[in-house]
Amino acid sequence: MHACHKSFNMTVVNESYVEKLYFKADEHISEGEYAEAKAMLLDVLAEDPLFVMAHSQLGWLYMRKLGDMVKARQHLEIAVKYGKGHQEPFTNYTFYLLEAFQYSEVVRFSRKAMYVPGIDRAYILALRGLAYESMKLHRNALRTFEKAKQYTLNEDYLGKLNSDKQRIYKKLNVFQRLSVLFV
Repeated sequence: MHACHKSFNMTVVNESYVEKLYFKADEHISEGEYAEAKAMLLDVLAEDPLFVMAHSQLGWLYMRKLGDMVKARQHLEIAVKYGKGHQEPFTNYTFYLLEAFQYSEVVRFSRKAMYVPGIDRAYILALRGLAYESMKLHRNALRTFEKAKQYTLNEDYLGKLNSDKQRIYKKLNVFQRLSVLFV
């Protein structure tokens, strides 16, 4: 059994039990059993209110499967605040900001996320590119998608980034295309 630690409310938490609950919740998510996953993640947080990955998973569930953007934000902000060294909360929160139409925040926050160890920089840059595109800052979007290509080793993802760039070119008139010709 793992050693115990104290959470912020000074109660002793059995890490092994909490981790088992978390991984079981993750299995439920993989199987599409979202209600069960939510219940287990809430149990994890009842045992350890600062369990970062439970907050991150709940934020994702509320955002993508349960349609509650308010609760999604609450859990993701806690996950980011206490999740130093965990890339998932930063990735999920960047995606949340894009889904919440907070494009300027995507740009700002993605700069911070780029320094989280292990983060998928190509994906974070792609989200920033989508934010720029949504703000109709096409030159910035094109540059960002191009930069994202430098961080991927996946041929399929490279193709997706090229498709993102082509989509932007289709939106531009002749004069705009000339202005971004060398991006």
